Amino acid sequence: MSIKRQKVFLWQMLLLGALAIVLSACSTTPQFIASRINPLPKRTVDSIVLNDIIPNPVPVNHPIAITSAHTDPDGVRDVEFFVNGKLVAIENPPFSQTFFKVTTVYTPTQPGEYTFTLRANPVNPNVNPSEKTVKIKVVEAGALPPSSAAAVTPTPTPMVIACQKNAALVEDVTVPPGTAIQPGETFVKTWRIKNSGTCDWRAGYYLDLVEGQAFGAARTTVPAVPALASTEISLNMTAPTLSGTYRGVWQMFDPAGKPFGQKFTVEFVVPKACQNPEITLFTAQPGVISAGQSSILQWTVTGAKEIAITPNVGVPGNNNSLTVTPQTTTQYTLTATDGECVSTAQTTVTVSQPTTLIDFIQTANLATWQTDTGAPITFGNDPRALTPPQFSVAYVLWRDTVVLQNGDTAARVLEINPASSAFVQGVYTFNLAGGTQPTDVVEVKMAFLNGATVSNGATYGVIFVPVGQPPVQLGALAVNPNGVPVTASFPLTNVPAGSQGQFILQANYGANITDAVAVWVTAALKRP
Repeated sequence: MSIKRQKVFLWQMLLLGALAIVLSACSTTPQFIASRINPLPKRTVDSIVLNDIIPNPVPVNHPIAITSAHTDPDGVRDVEFFVNGKLVAIENPPFSQTFFKVTTVYTPTQPGEYTFTLRANPVNPNVNPSEKTVKIKVVEAGALPPSSAAAVTPTPTPMVIACQKNAALVEDVTVPPGTAIQPGETFVKTWRIKNSGTCDWRAGYYLDLVEGQAFGAARTTVPAVPALASTEISLNMTAPTLSGTYRGVWQMFDPAGKPFGQKFTVEFVVPKACQNPEITLFTAQPGVISAGQSSILQWTVTGAKEIAITPNVGVPGNNNSLTVTPQTTTQYTLTATDGECVSTAQTTVTVSQPTTLIDFIQTANLATWQTDTGAPITFGNDPRALTPPQFSVAYVLWRDTVVLQNGDTAARVLEINPASSAFVQGVYTFNLAGGTQPTDVVEVKMAFLNGATVSNGATYGVIFVPVGQPPVQLGALAVNPNGVPVTASFPLTNVPAGSQGQFILQANYGANITDAVAVWVTAALKRP
């Protein structure tokens, strides 16, 4: 083949090759070409240099501190520190944090231009690392301009990267509210807690008591927990020995000691370690009495270590009955105990108040008063108040608002003074509906007035004279001036039921008419 024909052949082959390339390109799909020309963008770690002021230039052998912060939702794996393209340090967080703040220090030993590069590498391989560059000139110490000397060791202004601290309860893993724990039993309380904020929990985060009781548990350090992750926290506790419902409230704290997030509660019930004693009987016989009478309390109790009765009774020992004499209607409470287990029962003794049929004090002005000779006495006259006083003349009168020898005050008393007479008596005539009853009682209270020192020895008595029947001596008494009033009850037991008649109050002459006599504080016919 000639040289000319060889050249033509070569040009033909070159044209065919070029055409093949063009045809091959044309056969490629538009989507493939577009994807090669415009690839989908990838996220990049967000980084920032926090130093507000970095001295530039700096002298040789002066430490340069560069503080940076890096964030990524999937976590920051590490931060590489390059000086003039050479890797000199790798800063690793304690775990893959979504926020990582780091300070790297480098000390240049030679003058020159230095380029510091911080590369933050993500955990997610589909995320681009970030790079931040800081350029600083390093000079000999003597070559540093005077105006920049103050900038060699600046005070950096911190830049706050804000994140939210929060915590939420996921589950009461153990001891949910209302759980029964036996007295003194040890148990483990476990919560599953979520870091529901945007701050990772690093070293220094802890759980501590904020309300109620700790039950032997103490502040506990929380393990490292990334944002939105969960962890279980357990505390060893001991239940109290007394029954009841118990509660303790705990909360998360950051390393600065500030609480945050939801409060976590442990609440449980300690049941009684015993059964309540059984009271099958507690009665009063009789249940209704008159003043001065008695009733017998009776009871049957099982399972008790101690029995007490109130009011004013106390612990009756091993007996199962007790006699009481209340002056007014009283409800008695029996308390049977076995440790902290208690049972109670009540019974009532009703004290019926008697009805006053005749008040001999208030009606003394209606009685007929006379001496032993039958000489009448005008009620209310006081011969000792005359001028000159007449001490030998008997009298009967009221004295109002007086002070007794024991210091008590009486609104009204009756003074019967025989003086030189053998006795003085007052005859009370009443027509009682249905007459007297054997259960009727004349109640009497005698006392000396304040200032009395001696008694003339007079005696006092009450007599009942039934119609058509001989007199009945109901009772008599003497009083000593020792400050103590004397009370007496004279029943009409020996008087036939339904009797009508006269009551007689009598004061019999004593040894000396000038000495004191007692006064009648109370004198009344009463029916229970």
